[in-house]
Amino acid sequence: GEYENEMVLEWRGSPLVRVYAWR
Repeated sequence: GEYENEMVLEWRGSPLVRVYAWR
């Protein structure tokens, strides 16, 4: 949820991690 969003912001440099957080 929210914590995932923060993770995406921190790892926004990695598209793979971004998709992983979305799932």
